[in-house]
Amino acid sequence: MADLSDTQIRSRLRSIIAKHWIDLQKTSFTCTKGIVRMTGELHHTGGSAAVPVDRSKIESMEADLHRTKGVQRVHFDFRNWRRLESGEWRPIHSNGAHVEARRRTAEPVEPLD
Repeated sequence: MADLSDTQIRSRLRSIIAKHWIDLQKTSFTCTKGIVRMTGELHHTGGSAAVPVDRSKIESMEADLHRTKGVQRVHFDFRNWRRLESGEWRPIHSNGAHVEARRRTAEPVEPLD
């Protein structure tokens, strides 16, 4: 069976992101030749917006994205989360304001470059 087209991959990615309750209005993604690029900010949608996105949620979503047929690579460029060279996800802040997740999860926050 042939790989999926970029349009089909984008449709599946949208479903994966929604499955993880990530706000699609604050997160955007593109797919070109199976290479996915996600940008924006990671925030929960629906239910309780007070529940922060945590590291395990990002890791689970990332694993689902990589398992998607036709996806060659996934690049992330989020304003409120960064992957360290070790592969670990860390919340970051900008303009001196800490990410809400830090107060609730006590995860260290990395400064924005």
